[in-house]
Amino acid sequence: DLRLSPRPGLTAWLEQLLEDFEASSGLSVERVFRDVEQELSPEVQAQMVRIVQEALNNIRKHANAGHIAVHLRQWNGDLVLEVVDDGDGFALEDIPGGNKYGLRGMQERAELIGADFQVTSKVQQGTTVRLSLPLHSRETW
Repeated sequence: DLRLSPRPGLTAWLEQLLEDFEASSGLSVERVFRDVEQELSPEVQAQMVRIVQEALNNIRKHANAGHIAVHLRQWNGDLVLEVVDDGDGFALEDIPGGNKYGLRGMQERAELIGADFQVTSKVQQGTTVRLSLPLHSRETW
C-alpha cells in the first residue's frame, strides 16, 4: 500500500508503516530509532518510506526471515535508515532480471533525494538495505 498519508516526522510515518506491515504479514519488526530529530520535507520522507515498504515487501515475499529490524539514526552527518533481516539472503547474480525491479526502484528513489543506497546480502545470512541521506543537504528539502 503506497498510499500512506504524510505524518508529522519520519519516525511517525515509519511507525504507521511497520504497524500495517505487522498486521498484514503476521511478522514482527524490531524498531531502533535513535537521535532522530531532523525535519525532512514530505517528499523526502515519502521516498524513504517507500524504500522501506519495498524492502519489507521483498522480505515478506522472498526472505523467510525470523527477525526483521528497522534502524534509524544519525551518523557522521547522515541520516541512516536500515532494514535488516536474518532470512535466506541472495546473490545478486542469482536474481532473474525481471525480479530486480524492486531493487532498481529503491535505488532510483534514493537518487531522487540525494541518498546513497546499498544492499548487502549473503546466502543463508540475511540482507541489509541501507539508505544514507546527507543531512547537510536538507536545507534544500
